[in-house]
Amino acid sequence: MTRGLAQLLIALAACGQPHAAARLGGVLGSDLTPAELSGTMKRAYEDALAATRRALDAADFAHELDAGRAMDREAAIAFALAAAA
Repeated sequence: MTRGLAQLLIALAACGQPHAAARLGGVLGSDLTPAELSGTMKRAYEDALAATRRALDAADFAHELDAGRAMDREAAIAFALAAAA
């Protein structure tokens, strides 16, 4: 599940949806790269999160992270699917 949410974060960041990507970053714990990610996926995740941070001002980024941290996994999946639609 973590890998799938990370892939959606990468896609959302690449498609110009930094608010949604930042929220998923909060779900996944933006302070650390999820342990389930390695190699090219880890680098892509870190690059996408860094691009998301640059795309938003500090207050918006922090707000989205906090909103993501407050979500359980089911809510996060529903959010990610809606954002990707």
